[in-house]
Amino acid sequence: MGKDLDLVGAMLAVALCAVLLVAGQQRIANFKAHQERFVRERGDFAASLLQKMRGQL
Repeated sequence: MGKDLDLVGAMLAVALCAVLLVAGQQRIANFKAHQERFVRERGDFAASLLQKMRGQL
């Protein structure tokens, strides 16, 4: 009986590690997408501001 519980505990530990790994990977992917969007929006803003400044000259 003790070996069965050890096996179940080990399987649960592996499953938990897999869940945490997937969750971590998703957080990293979300962060990367957010950073890429931020960089793109900042570039768009800078380009539009520069275009407005050139139009005033």
